[in-house]
Amino acid sequence: MSPEKTTIVDKTASSQEASMINAQNKYLDNISNSNIGSLIKYFSKEYNLTNFEDICGIPIAPELIPDKFDSEIMLSSEVTDKYNRLVEAINHSESAKEYPFLLLGEIIPGTTDSVVFYDLIPCCRDDYKPESTSVNYDSAILLDSANLYNVIAIGHTHPLLDESETCDVFTSKIKESDKEKFNIKQAGLNVSTQDIYQSFFVQEQLKNNKILECVIMYNGDLILIDMDGDELSKYPSIYGYSDNEVKISVPTFVNK
Repeated sequence: MSPEKTTIVDKTASSQEASMINAQNKYLDNISNSNIGSLIKYFSKEYNLTNFEDICGIPIAPELIPDKFDSEIMLSSEVTDKYNRLVEAINHSESAKEYPFLLLGEIIPGTTDSVVFYDLIPCCRDDYKPESTSVNYDSAILLDSANLYNVIAIGHTHPLLDESETCDVFTSKIKESDKEKFNIKQAGLNVSTQDIYQSFFVQEQLKNNKILECVIMYNGDLILIDMDGDELSKYPSIYGYSDNEVKISVPTFVNK
């Protein structure tokens, strides 16, 4: 069943800015008091991260986010194919970019949190080579999708980057002892507080939909995160279909 129709209320520039600041403050409060709050507080203090942009650079090892063992995700054949194409694209230097996309689906009847995703809409051309590599979601597409599906995953890819492209990433500035302490991996194999904020911000706008965060990493891991208030969880059981329509397990961190 499609969600109740969503509309957008016009806001002045000043009210939009105020709304953004309020959302950022609420998010920082929620994630600082979440089940990964100790990590956020430690890095903020240890590395003198005082503003929203800096704190949003904190990497989070996927295994630190608790699993939703009572729920599962199903990807349609079409979504599985697009997922495979994205993984291939982000492993080649000429196409290794952050591609924004939306996963569109519905809650499986009789369940609370299990979802089947029917479509993946990339915010770029069909060949996955957008003019801009920044993660920037088209609000019109997002709104249209919200009126058709009750579950939307705000997604993007983490490509394989060469060393010269990771020198400015916060992960490269973290002490080895802290990387070991928090299981921080090389750039591209962690999620970040910025990643999770994307879905949080959209959820604040689309109250009638369930909004998740999705990251497809260059090693093939599909990390799907649910933020419910100040609690984070991820889906460990994700399935798709092979070329001959056989149900297969899609890699996540937990089932490797």
